[in-house]
Amino acid sequence: MALYNSKDTEITEDDFTPEQYVYDLEVEKYDYAEGKGQAEAYFFRNATFPVVAVRVAMVISGTDDYTGRFDY
Repeated sequence: MALYNSKDTEITEDDFTPEQYVYDLEVEKYDYAEGKGQAEAYFFRNATFPVVAVRVAMVISGTDDYTGRFDY
């Protein structure tokens, strides 16, 4: 979800196309969403191996529920 920068509208895989996303190897720091987009864009175009992007909406494990959604 962070990659798409939207939580209020319906999104599809077509809303982010790494093969068309502009990446910049000169920038030293990105936030999580931009960093993931930059990495996908670079690898999809330049990797010498097969690339797959996994974009799960949210992963919560055990006591690491920072959302509090399982507290009730």
